Amino acid sequence: MQKASELVPSGMLSVIGRPQDQYNYACLQAKEHCKSLGMENPVCSVANYLFPDGRVIAGHQQALDFLQENSRRLKFMRTKTLPVSGAFHTELMASATEPLREVLRQVESEGKSSLHHELKLKRRIQRENSQRERSGSARSSCSSRGGQSDDLTIHETEKTEKEKDKQDLEIENIIKVSEGYKNLFL
Repeated sequence: MQKASELVPSGMLSVIGRPQDQYNYACLQAKEHCKSLGMENPVCSVANYLFPDGRVIAGHQQALDFLQENSRRLKFMRTKTLPVSGAFHTELMASATEPLREVLRQVESEGKSSLHHELKLKRRIQRENSQRERSGSARSSCSSRGGQSDDLTIHETEKTEKEKDKQDLEIENIIKVSEGYKNLFL
């Protein structure tokens, strides 16, 4: 994506307007302006919907400059250039598609379950170590307290294990989401 963003001067602009503002029409005007400068196939489009009257517009830098220079005429309340290197979420990033597709293929060939397997193995080893520590802690606790077990330590360990299980589920969900994104490109 970095290489794609370096091909042409481009960026993103945060725009706050009014309910009646027509952001797509403003983008069309910006593209017409770029064509008048001799640019072929200018890009300017709504990239993100922030909130009801807020948008992020991305495209060629000349188009974004036009929007900022004409913000009053376009009735935008505020515009702000975003500190990004390119026009993400637009066709200007199309050249990044094939390299990303190749990376995703490599991940697929290495096995999507590899990360999941490593994670389960790591958690199993941690649980076994935790159980050993718990049983050692309980034995030493019983002898130091005259036979009373350390219920608090066991409770804390169980709580930690539940947190680890929750982290496992979160990681599994991330893997599923990344597989979904991969399917978009493959």
